[in-house]
Amino acid sequence: MAEGMHRDKGGNWVLDKQYLGQRIFERTYSTNKSVADRILARYMVETEEGRYQAWKGKFEDVVQDYLDKDLPKKSDHSKTRYEIIVRVNLLPFFKGLRIGEIIQFDQTTGKNKVMEYFEINGELPESSLKKHARVLKDIIKRVVKDFKLPTILYRNKGFYQTKFLRENELLEIVGCLEEQYQALALLMAYTGLRLSNALKITWKEIDLKESFIRVVQTKTGDRVNIPICQKLMDVLRYKNRLRSLHDDRLFQHTDRAFQKAWKRARDKGGYSWVRVHDLRHFFCSYLLNKGVDHMTVATLSGHKSISLLKERYGHYGDETLRKAMAVFDEKTEFRKSPAL
Repeated sequence: MAEGMHRDKGGNWVLDKQYLGQRIFERTYSTNKSVADRILARYMVETEEGRYQAWKGKFEDVVQDYLDKDLPKKSDHSKTRYEIIVRVNLLPFFKGLRIGEIIQFDQTTGKNKVMEYFEINGELPESSLKKHARVLKDIIKRVVKDFKLPTILYRNKGFYQTKFLRENELLEIVGCLEEQYQALALLMAYTGLRLSNALKITWKEIDLKESFIRVVQTKTGDRVNIPICQKLMDVLRYKNRLRSLHDDRLFQHTDRAFQKAWKRARDKGGYSWVRVHDLRHFFCSYLLNKGVDHMTVATLSGHKSISLLKERYGHYGDETLRKAMAVFDEKTEFRKSPAL
């Protein structure tokens, strides 16, 4: 039997060695002695560098360090999104496992726990799964500095809305909303602001005299200047008369409360396909259908990529398409070329 290791019932090598006052105890999941020797050598180097104990740390302990030290450095939008990913997705799957167990490859299957996670969650939209990958990588790299994610197969390229929410449909849904949420929905629809931005907006960012909203986007950190249309102005003036003297925010709702209220309203109105994000979709698509150029819409909505704007929001209604084709029906005067 090799020094510092023994076989388990399945024939896999188990490391059990005292080295520099530290007990190295690990299952290798390999029946190959050369593989076990390499793993032991790596742990011995990590012991010399003081990294072995960190390697043995539980995932939830490393997560707490990430939440306390790394997450506060992110943008407000990322803080919210990443914490949800950690608490709802990553912790339930990896809790109780040591970092070493998470990244170590099983010699039988050729996979590790990271690969298993992305296979199980492979049906999530690519954009969402990439965020999961980013967060998980940042967590593990707190312990294993040279950690690299395995190749991830993105099976779901994402959801792109193909229906255009018309204004009468918007107003029907808003009419089904509880009164306290209606102003928030209309603000999002007539400014294109994301929910995170709209919930945090303050009166300091709203200039009723000049009819402008000037706000920094929570997702990108870019400032957008949005003129206030008359439909929204009426709503804001009413809100202004009822504003609190002790709170400069327009709304005191939570993200979750509004999401639930919106789902109830859209289902009641018979529009189960409409998401909260479609309020932003409505803003962009409505302007494009009314003939506003892409550059202007991108500026108002804070899109840096006009091509992305066209791909996700450039859905034209039947009326717009008919108007475009009507140019062929315009009367034109046919003139003969003068004889030479």
